[in-house]
Amino acid sequence: MRPVTRNPWPVNEANQRKKYKQYKGFYDDLTKNFGFYCSYCERPDSVDTEHVIPKSKPLGRELEVDWDNLLLGCESCNRDYKKNKNDSREGYVWPDKEDTFLYYTYDDTGDMKTRSSLSTEQKLRAEATITLCGLAPTPKDPTKKKERKDFLWLQRFKVWQLAERQKKYFDLGVISAGDIALIAKVVGFWSIWITVFSDFPEVIHAISQKFPGTTENYKRSSNE
Repeated sequence: MRPVTRNPWPVNEANQRKKYKQYKGFYDDLTKNFGFYCSYCERPDSVDTEHVIPKSKPLGRELEVDWDNLLLGCESCNRDYKKNKNDSREGYVWPDKEDTFLYYTYDDTGDMKTRSSLSTEQKLRAEATITLCGLAPTPKDPTKKKERKDFLWLQRFKVWQLAERQKKYFDLGVISAGDIALIAKVVGFWSIWITVFSDFPEVIHAISQKFPGTTENYKRSSNE
């Protein structure tokens, strides 16, 4: 899960906080801040204006048009899984509050797991977030012709293969960090690219620059 920095509350031409009767009015500012990526599964997609604390909850009703309670979520994470299941932010990890990349690992099978280095409390929150947003469904048996691997699992698997291929080209000197960043921007799944290129800070820097809102510690090069 890509850690992001939330911009200050958007302002209008009079330098006053923007106010909307409908929370969807913040959509353009949200996509400018975070890009067209799901805040949870990271895939590039048509995204909804998503309430961190659901607007149907007592606290959420107070924050329905509050900039600080809005993120972007794909249809699957937002409508199929998260829905209105969480009463607050407590008990989960959120990409606009913590370095969520440090909570999860990604591998060449397309799987996503919690890191073994987490404390018990961190692990519980990380696992709760996976369950809340449906981030790590168990893939079906690929040897059975009538069964299909989960779409999210399969997407991560394909992006991992693509990233590994670009790493080989980078090692050979036939592609630049900037070129890789452009590819990553199109296909999404920032965390997979950062994992595959973990030994190449210049590539991590270039990729993170292309994903709006990524926290600054990933945007800084090793020389900064």
